[in-house]
Amino acid sequence: MNKEDLKETKIYLSNIEDRIKFQEKMFSLGIKWYSSTESLSYLDSPFYFIDWDLRLSHGSKGDYLGFRYSDHKQVFLNDVLAIKEPNKVCKSNPFDIINDIIKHYEIDKENSTFECIKLKPIRDINTTEDLIETGGRITGYWINDDAELCKSYNLCYSENSNNVFFSEKEAKSALAMAQISQLMPYYGGAITTEEWNTPDTTKFTIERVKDGILKGTSATAYYHIAFHTEEQRDSFLKNNYRLVKDYLMLD
Repeated sequence: MNKEDLKETKIYLSNIEDRIKFQEKMFSLGIKWYSSTESLSYLDSPFYFIDWDLRLSHGSKGDYLGFRYSDHKQVFLNDVLAIKEPNKVCKSNPFDIINDIIKHYEIDKENSTFECIKLKPIRDINTTEDLIETGGRITGYWINDDAELCKSYNLCYSENSNNVFFSEKEAKSALAMAQISQLMPYYGGAITTEEWNTPDTTKFTIERVKDGILKGTSATAYYHIAFHTEEQRDSFLKNNYRLVKDYLMLD
């Protein structure tokens, strides 16, 4: 079996460990979700489908009949895992390699002279503590006390600027998230942690797929906008469509 043989196929995976192995194999073969992402998702679903364009999708836990009567050819995990992954070819030339090395260094001003310029490694930024210690500067958006978006430029990062978002969309999403949380008690209440840990109950979700809004379902995969009934979800979306778009960062 090779990658092309996966077109128009389906697979049943009974446990989470096999689902993780399968998804990781898909990503290593260059097969992505419909949303073009390569992240472990929908691990509560035992049914997966690959279309003609080698795009991955999933079926819900209770969608046995949809899986059974699908005209996709069924494949099995051992055969999928045996598919050889494409060899990675290095296309870099020597100048690319040198440039890649140099970009990790900066001029050591304290120890350099006009006759001899010395370099020192650029410190990696992995945490907000690194930003503070290196005097990193940021530009972004924050929400003031009147729930308005404000923009700041070239701030020296500190603990007082932890509320600054990189983009306006992210700030609007956070503002929408706060408003949605205040509305949830009027739509059956938020799904509790105990309920999310209960796979036997279906939650009705509002999700983003590509550039659109999807009304979906979930058992244990968490979504911020989730309801106990289909009617609650549909009513919320109808009454708060603009708010949902802001939260999902859709224009």
